[in-house]
Amino acid sequence: MPAAASSLAKDTARPTVPITRIRLESHRPGEEPPYALDLHRDGRSTLTLWGSGREGTEDVVRHGKFERGRFAALAGLLVRRGFFQMQETYADPDLQDGPWSSITVWRRETEKVVFRRADAGPESLKALERAIAAQRTRIRLLPPR
Repeated sequence: MPAAASSLAKDTARPTVPITRIRLESHRPGEEPPYALDLHRDGRSTLTLWGSGREGTEDVVRHGKFERGRFAALAGLLVRRGFFQMQETYADPDLQDGPWSSITVWRRETEKVVFRRADAGPESLKALERAIAAQRTRIRLLPPR
């Protein structure tokens, strides 16, 4: 089991304000297609693979189901790893291109976004990103509409 997945399985902390949605956006040129992964507390999920006008491709959107228990564990991991105390941006101001990612978490009417470019940011942010990204393989995709 990958380290991100094993730490997720062990994490049982509950946030004081329930987390309702978690979104990871990732753009890593040359490594993987850019995507957004949305996980909802009620078990809904959406994976959007972004198309490219330059390459003549369109967005591909897939909906699926996600285990509520895994969502609760992921929400607990966000709290324990200090996501809500992190800065909004981690980036070298002289670097404007290259890989980037952002995590957005919704609690009631508020949202917290943490953006990072290249390899900037604390290890705990990178671990959260890996844990969320690992959930892509745990989604039961529904047939295309």
